[in-house]
Amino acid sequence: MTGPVGNKFVFTSSDDALKSHQFKPIIYIFGERSIFEVHDARHKLVRGAITGFLWPESLQRSIPLMSSLVKQYLVKEVEGKESVIGLIMLKRIAFMVSCALLFSLTNDEETDTLFDEFSLLVKGLWAIPIYLPFTIHYRAIAARRRIYDRFSTILDERRQRLEDGSVNPNDDVFATMLSIRDEEGRALPRQEIIDNLITIVFASHDTSMSLNASFVRRLAMDEVTLERVYEGCVKIGYTLDRIRVIVGIYLRLTHDNLSHMYNILKM
Repeated sequence: MTGPVGNKFVFTSSDDALKSHQFKPIIYIFGERSIFEVHDARHKLVRGAITGFLWPESLQRSIPLMSSLVKQYLVKEVEGKESVIGLIMLKRIAFMVSCALLFSLTNDEETDTLFDEFSLLVKGLWAIPIYLPFTIHYRAIAARRRIYDRFSTILDERRQRLEDGSVNPNDDVFATMLSIRDEEGRALPRQEIIDNLITIVFASHDTSMSLNASFVRRLAMDEVTLERVYEGCVKIGYTLDRIRVIVGIYLRLTHDNLSHMYNILKM
């Protein structure tokens, strides 16, 4: 069962009709209480909190901020360098944008540290789960503990700010996860919140990085495709100078800009 019918079955069937469990290495990395491991009403509760940030209206409002952040981090990554490793640069930029948009983490030193820790963590997904000091699995679990401790500190800070009213529950994922309540009016346990935060950080930037890296690689290696993309921009009035203005400081990207660019990329 695939396609729309399969999606409808998965997302609209009764709570006990379908359940999933991940392999042990994935549970070790994302946690026993991540959205991959909870079911029934609990799964719907957590999924609703996460997807609230992914509605088209929310994403459209975030496009100007994303444009500004990408430009800022891109300049930071290439300034003063004759060459850069494209994959690592794109991965770091995607990670920093995700941290800023979803978690309100904008401190460069903090996000750089988290990026390094998550890079170790992801390697553990494909490692043999042998817990010995010289193994990748061991280093990944150690990175998860450090991420857990840092997120725990941020949660305490965000909870205090929620209580004094300096932030509201819809400001970021930290605040939302702290604010949601189950059917009995209880808040989510700390472990469940952090397990899902780790999962969200991974999911929010990894696929975007892969897509961007593949796209840039294609343009770099295929002059015909690069020329077609440029010609498409010119046809709809987006000359190279105009594109530079759009992604510049004075005029940031909008949803309409991205719609035009999407039509180009479909060629």
